[in-house]
Amino acid sequence: ISVDGIRIVTGVVVAGAPGALSVENHAIGDAFEIRAIGSPQILTGTLTRTGGVIAQIGASYPDAQLTVTPAEKLTLPATDRALVPSNGKPKL
Repeated sequence: ISVDGIRIVTGVVVAGAPGALSVENHAIGDAFEIRAIGSPQILTGTLTRTGGVIAQIGASYPDAQLTVTPAEKLTLPATDRALVPSNGKPKL
C-alpha cells in the first residue's frame, strides 16, 4: 500500500486530524491517492461492498469524496526502511 506516493510498511507513522494528515512527517493534502497491490476484482468488491470501508468512511465523513479505480498493472514506491525484524527470530 502507498499513500500519496509513500510506501506503507510496519513502523510508518500516520498522524493528524482529518484535513491535516501526515505520513512519515510528509503533509498530505485534502485530496490524496491510496494505491494497493492485489486482485483488482477482490479489492474493488471488498472496498465498495455494503458496510465496507468506503461506506464506513462516507458515513463518518459525509463530505469526503471517494473513488475506487481498478488497475491491472501498478507500481508502488520502495521503502527505505529496514524490513528485518529487530526483535524475534524466525523458526524453521
